[in-house]
Parts: sequence; C-alpha cells; structure tokens
Amino acid sequence: MPGNLYFFALARNLYGLSALLTMLAFAYKYLSRGGKVLDYLNQAAFPVYILHQSVMMVIAYYVLQWSNDISLQFILIAMLTLIASLALFETFRHIAPLRIILGIKMVKKGTNDSGKG
Repeated sequence: MPGNLYFFALARNLYGLSALLTMLAFAYKYLSRGGKVLDYLNQAAFPVYILHQSVMMVIAYYVLQWSNDISLQFILIAMLTLIASLALFETFRHIAPLRIILGIKMVKKGTNDSGKG
C-alpha cells in the first residue's frame, strides 16, 4: 500500500510541475509581444498594488456589515477592490500632481503612456 501512495504523490507533483511549465510557456509565447493592454497593465501594476490595500479595507468594512454569505462577501470585496483600484489609478494618472504620489512616470509628448516610444 505505501508504494501506491508514493506513486500518486509522484504523479501529483509531476502534474503540478507540468502545469506550471505549461503556464510559463503560454506566458512566454503570448505575453512577450507587448501591446496596448500589456503596456497599460504594466504601468498600472505598482500603483494598483499601492492602492488596493486601503481600498480593500474600506470596501470590506461595508460589505462585511451588509452580507453574511462568505462567498458573496469574497466576490464583492475582490471585484469592487479591483474596479475601485483601477478607477483611482485612472484618476491619478490624468492629474499631474497626483502622479507623483503613486510614482507614475510623466509621459512625454508624442509617446504612448508606457513611456516607450
């Protein structure tokens, strides 16, 4: 019986490793080209990371009082945090003095928002 357990543990670990390598291969193939969406998300990553903690705490405070269903609470908190963080990033991105607060680089005239170009 212990031989079967070792076999299944090995199979499970090989499956996890192959799934990870497959995801990395897809990311290398499809995310290495760039593009408008990838440039936008690349620029938004750090500011959204900075904003999401505060935004999530405010949203969670109200959602946890409103509903007792834990699944609904999780979905609402996650989705509203993402939406609010991206909305705040967009607001900060278009107001020059607020860009400094989140470390968003200034865009030179004649280039795209990613600063490449």
